[in-house]
Amino acid sequence: MAIKSRKSEDHLHTNVILGKITEYDIFMYYCPNFKKLGIKFCSELREDKTPSASIINWNGNLLYKDFGYPDHTFNCFSYVQFKFNVPFINALKIIDCDFNLNLSNKKEDSLFTMGYPGHSQIQPKYIKKQTIIQKKHRAWNKDDATFWRKYLVSKKILNTFAVEPISHFWINNNRFTCKSISYSFKFKNRYKIYSPYEEKNKWLSNTKKTDIQGYDQLPAKGE
Repeated sequence: MAIKSRKSEDHLHTNVILGKITEYDIFMYYCPNFKKLGIKFCSELREDKTPSASIINWNGNLLYKDFGYPDHTFNCFSYVQFKFNVPFINALKIIDCDFNLNLSNKKEDSLFTMGYPGHSQIQPKYIKKQTIIQKKHRAWNKDDATFWRKYLVSKKILNTFAVEPISHFWINNNRFTCKSISYSFKFKNRYKIYSPYEEKNKWLSNTKKTDIQGYDQLPAKGE
């Protein structure tokens, strides 16, 4: 979109920007993983292996919300501000420049006043945060026995290797209800969540590459 002439009442303000382009335009331009409203995608603002972010309608406006990291809740302007780690006014200047809205009084200084020659060279600010998984145990039932019997795995073996049935689990304090039989595999203070009948999110975990199931159950000596 190109707007070459500048009206006297035009100035660098959120309302003026949204009078020329939409919140949807801004999110589509700066959030590459965003494809459709309400559909979850992987955040580019942090390490996110499981799609947990989405852009939704909220009180008549569009809102970016990361359900795996609640601190990441932004409108279209604060999203640009956080992504490029700049003051709010400079986020508006970035949008003004990229959409060629011609709103900034000093267009030639709009990018250089941010401390770098071009925002396209700036990498997003990534946040590494340990994912916390918690779970709620439930009693073993016939469905569990039927499922594990197919693999000749007994309840005793499952208990020995720290596998237990669960009814709910939490990822960073976000609560999820198990829709079908689900299990937690414990690795010290970390977990794998296994939902064998679910097509999406069959496996969820906060484990590390060095976590090996059964390692803690090995005897100190012997074969």
